[in-house]
Amino acid sequence: MPEFVVLMAFLMSVVAFSVDAVLPALPSMQLAFGVRQSADMQLVVLVLFVSLSCGQLIFGPLSDAWGRKPTAYVGFAIFTVGSLVALFSANLTVLLLGRVLQGLGAAAPRVVSMSMVRDCYEGRALARVNSLVTTTFIVVPMVAPVMGYWLTLGFGWQGVFGAYVVLALVATYWLYRRQPETLPRAKRARLHWRSVLASYGYCLRHPRALPFALALGLSFAPLFGYLGNAHIIFGDIYGQPDWFPYLFGSLASVVGLSSWLNSRHVMHHGPGYMAVRALSVLVGLALVFALLRQGQWLADTLWIAYCWMAASFFCYGFLFGNLTALALQPLGQQAGVGAAMLSTLSNWIATALGAWIGYSLLGSIDALVLGQGLCSLAALAIIGFARSRAKGHGKVDGGKRTG
Repeated sequence: MPEFVVLMAFLMSVVAFSVDAVLPALPSMQLAFGVRQSADMQLVVLVLFVSLSCGQLIFGPLSDAWGRKPTAYVGFAIFTVGSLVALFSANLTVLLLGRVLQGLGAAAPRVVSMSMVRDCYEGRALARVNSLVTTTFIVVPMVAPVMGYWLTLGFGWQGVFGAYVVLALVATYWLYRRQPETLPRAKRARLHWRSVLASYGYCLRHPRALPFALALGLSFAPLFGYLGNAHIIFGDIYGQPDWFPYLFGSLASVVGLSSWLNSRHVMHHGPGYMAVRALSVLVGLALVFALLRQGQWLADTLWIAYCWMAASFFCYGFLFGNLTALALQPLGQQAGVGAAMLSTLSNWIATALGAWIGYSLLGSIDALVLGQGLCSLAALAIIGFARSRAKGHGKVDGGKRTG
């Protein structure tokens, strides 16, 4: 299992590296392309999330019909083309076009990694492996900003996109050489788009899957707002641009720690219990921090804000693997379609609300604090409603490993 976990994390890291490595290069891009408003540079991040979401709707059913590995190969090819378009772009519009292609391509390995894990595990074991994958994958947000920072210093912002090409080639070769196909031909679905749309409708209406996808999107909206504007938070609001990659990476390590802890305890407590506790703490942290800030009992300094962010990020490590497992568990052999539809829905929610949070950061992080409190509270309410409905239908987070 160790190599499987690391490889799945590596496939998932294509998205994370596409986001995190480019962040230190955003000020250089803004200067090179003559962009006046710093908040507009979050589009370089957000358009990737939007195209990623759309790509999952395509690659989800393709992975169920073609198999997991062929789908990933097509995605890496598109991702490489997008990286080259961005590498040689002369203005922001062309760069955003390259980012759209990158997001479309990155959707394939993201869906494939989620589906491969679901092919092999279910129930609490699925949540545990998801947490292990997240723990391994979190190394990327720790090192990607530092790599992006030094690549930008050495080669300009173009160096980051050259590194994306190398990443795609390495991932493709590793998948080809070391990982067997997890979806046998006998279990592959026939590709009929009418039935695919029906499957999407089934996933959207599923009473035990949809609520957790909605909760995932809501709970991660503040994180998306942070990702698109971290350079503004650390550079403009708190005046420490040179510390940005290291502060960003250290916060990512906090998520990695909590993901690892989740993998140790989720088998005993279950993903539902862990997710509810994490969301409850996020609500409490936002409420207390907002009251202390409004009452001026806390100075608005970088290190006080950093402590609040670190405590909040610790909670996020208990959410992704658990909410994903809860959303995918009821879908069985439709894991590819389910991963695509539910991940797309959660990404759209998180991107839209994250953009609102980003444009509301007017010289302070108040919008980020408010967004975390409201979104976490809404996610808690949705999960509570879903669990109350499921009481008469057996466990929501039980199960054992299969395969």
